Amino acid sequence: MQVMNTWLQYIPDEELEQSVRDIEFTEDMTVEEILEQKLVFDQALIDFLEHNIRSTSTPHVADFFQTLRNYVVSQTAQTVWSTREERADSELPQVH
Repeated sequence: MQVMNTWLQYIPDEELEQSVRDIEFTEDMTVEEILEQKLVFDQALIDFLEHNIRSTSTPHVADFFQTLRNYVVSQTAQTVWSTREERADSELPQVH
């Protein structure tokens, strides 16, 4: 319940905002291009969560963001791994 009662002020930096603004899907994109854009979004989300982990002084809130970050990293890695297995020629970037 402590997480629900915690106020966090977060103003994303320009780099994070720009990375999200740059995500654009078009009807002529390949599956690989769509996945690359998804990975850009996932990395921006991971960066956001890591910022929140560092910014909070409440251990339960930090644990919440850490758990969420770990989940996003795990799901993103699973997406990359399964895509690489399906497409041997895949050059998707690594998730940090």
